[in-house]
Amino acid sequence: MKHFSSYAAYPTKNTLVGRFTFAGFFYNHWQYLVAANNPAYSSIITETENLYKETYGEITQFIEALGSKEASTKHVGNVVVSFHQQVDIFYEAVVYKFHKKSVKYKECFPDGVLGYKRNRLDEYPAKIKQALDLADKYSADLGTDIKDAFTQIQSDFDAATSLLSTIHGHVKSIIPNYKAKKELIDKQILKNVCTILLQNLDNPMALTSFFDEHLINSKKKKKTDKKIKDEEGSDVP
Repeated sequence: MKHFSSYAAYPTKNTLVGRFTFAGFFYNHWQYLVAANNPAYSSIITETENLYKETYGEITQFIEALGSKEASTKHVGNVVVSFHQQVDIFYEAVVYKFHKKSVKYKECFPDGVLGYKRNRLDEYPAKIKQALDLADKYSADLGTDIKDAFTQIQSDFDAATSLLSTIHGHVKSIIPNYKAKKELIDKQILKNVCTILLQNLDNPMALTSFFDEHLINSKKKKKTDKKIKDEEGSDVP
């Protein structure tokens, strides 16, 4: 009897998968209830359907927004790669024109080439500006092509990160108050479990046929699911 308290809990409360995976889990559960064709499940079928539609009615929009975010993330990454390549060109021009031990070289590359490359994403605007300002300062010696390239990279980076920020905010807003809605789903699932068990007292293992447990208990999560979870932040239990 002392272990009964461990059963008096919401079975899906602490799942660590993203909204898309859990939506699939909850949708399949609803369909399994319908397929059972048991009049005793009619009320919980209606409640489950309403909760699913209320919470995940815009899941397609959610997935599309995530796809846009992934594309925008790749675009930002491509701009960063372009910046790294242009830094190499800048480096070769400075070394050729001023030599590696010169004061001008040390001004342009105080931390070497890696000083421009090993940065967090939020540090790149300053690094791009630094490279642009120096390329502009010595454009009479190095030509204007390097400065122009850094100018374009700065513009591309600003546009790409701005779009990424906008899409991120859109993804977060598609299912508002998700934590509260998820709590209602957890309670509904517990109610459904109790109802199913009452209908299968002679065969309690029948319960497993109403859930895709692998969707919420997999030890190795898919990258897509992890990405979705990252987007959700603390809103997902």
